Amino acid sequence: MTEFIQLLWSGILNGMLYALIGLSLVLIFKTARILNFAAGTMAGFTGWFAWWWATKQGIPFLLAILVAIVMVAVATLLIERLTIRPLINENFLSIVTITLGLEFLIANLSINFFGGRAESLRIPGDIQFKNFEIGGVRFNWWHVVILISTFIILAIVGYIVNRTELGLAMRAFAEDKDAARLMGIKESTVSQWTWTLSVTVGGLAGILFAPVLFLQQDYMNIPFIKGFVAAILGGFTSLSGGVLGGLLLGELEAFAVKYAPRQMAAALPVIIVFFILLIRPRGLFTRAKAHERV
Repeated sequence: MTEFIQLLWSGILNGMLYALIGLSLVLIFKTARILNFAAGTMAGFTGWFAWWWATKQGIPFLLAILVAIVMVAVATLLIERLTIRPLINENFLSIVTITLGLEFLIANLSINFFGGRAESLRIPGDIQFKNFEIGGVRFNWWHVVILISTFIILAIVGYIVNRTELGLAMRAFAEDKDAARLMGIKESTVSQWTWTLSVTVGGLAGILFAPVLFLQQDYMNIPFIKGFVAAILGGFTSLSGGVLGGLLLGELEAFAVKYAPRQMAAALPVIIVFFILLIRPRGLFTRAKAHERV
């Protein structure tokens, strides 16, 4: 039982990373029908930025996080205005190509500015190295911080989407763009704030998991791919589906590493997802009616 709980906890931890990345992807796709292939690199860049402020500039850890998030959010507003908005009514492929170009551009900026070496994001008091046990199950204090922070992020995003005018506008565009425009909702405003919210969620994931994954040039690329799989598993039009898809993928991965043959462990979760999608092509957490309407 102890081993089972340990694996369950490990799966939850990984699943939260995939859930945050999946959520950042679904936010943009659900609202604007855009696949942001630069999401992983943007998240990694935010983690590097927080490390640079905390380590090289010597400012307090929490302030470094705030400064990194604010600066990346401002940069996102500028990027959206210059590269995405001019193509907002163009075909899907044009905008996807732009996001791929952004991925290469940001990756090269990250290498030139921060270097490609592996670093650890400094946390006050070395909290990431402090472990404790409950009933024989080992936990890490920084993992607990990740758990609490993820729930707070999900609660804030849920509140914005369901309880604010911005969220209402986002849901209106997700339902029917033409009707939303006729109601006087500005697509440019929805686009810029959706991008900012999405990149902020991804950036917080990049910061929270930097001490776990270690900072290097492409440290968020694999989580991006798995977050993408989680979003597909969740249906890609459901915010809660993207989160649940990430948690499910994390659990599949944790138990596969323990019980599957070594040669199959890495690929088995994706293979399972593949067969799930053969049975449920719209994803596990998307209703057919909603999928057809959106």
